[in-house]
Amino acid sequence: MLIVDLHWNPQLERQAQDRIYRYGQTKPTFIYRYMCQDTVEQRIKSLQDCKLEIAKVVLPEEGGEVSRCAGGGLNLAELKKLLEM
Repeated sequence: MLIVDLHWNPQLERQAQDRIYRYGQTKPTFIYRYMCQDTVEQRIKSLQDCKLEIAKVVLPEEGGEVSRCAGGGLNLAELKKLLEM
């Protein structure tokens, strides 16, 4: 699996990754994430990591579900901060 475009919601990426693993699968599966240095992608990844930490605190260990992480989308101030270089 190649991930070339990050999503604001890290759970969507996890869902896509989980879909390539199947019960009874015996062959190895590889997931590669391509990111360019000094771009907005690194800031999105940082935001994803933050959202995953929030989910760990708020949700139960297994079986938790996040539909709109951290209360929804980005506000204008967060988007401006994300795009600052």
